[in-house]
Amino acid sequence: MLHTNLHPKLGPGSFGHSGPGTLGFADPDSGVAFGYVVNRIGPLGGDPRWATLLDAVRGVRGV
Repeated sequence: MLHTNLHPKLGPGSFGHSGPGTLGFADPDSGVAFGYVVNRIGPLGGDPRWATLLDAVRGVRGV
């Protein structure tokens, strides 16, 4: 899966996959690989915690 508004990652070059609550991807342009798993299935269509985590990664990397 590529970066889209429905499946956000770090940018257009990002690729990976998500599931109910989980997210894994890589962004070659920034050199970041990201994995997030949960011990309980989250909501379908994206876990709301992703946005906070991705904002933190973007801030650290300056992306």
